[in-house]
Amino acid sequence: MTHLGEGPDGRLDLELAKQTIDLLSLLKEKTAGNLDVEEDKLIEAVLYETRMRYLERSGNAPSP
Repeated sequence: MTHLGEGPDGRLDLELAKQTIDLLSLLKEKTAGNLDVEEDKLIEAVLYETRMRYLERSGNAPSP
């Protein structure tokens, strides 16, 4: 979340945030079938939360 303005310096860098999301997605793909249930839930939750915050910060969040 550090690239989404939530780190100690408060810096927003959407390009690095997108790269982080891509890396997490790749990690999830490469570890599929090798994680226990809790680990799978954790990576899915982190990916979801990071994607939602990215959408909020980039101005592409869906309207309620």
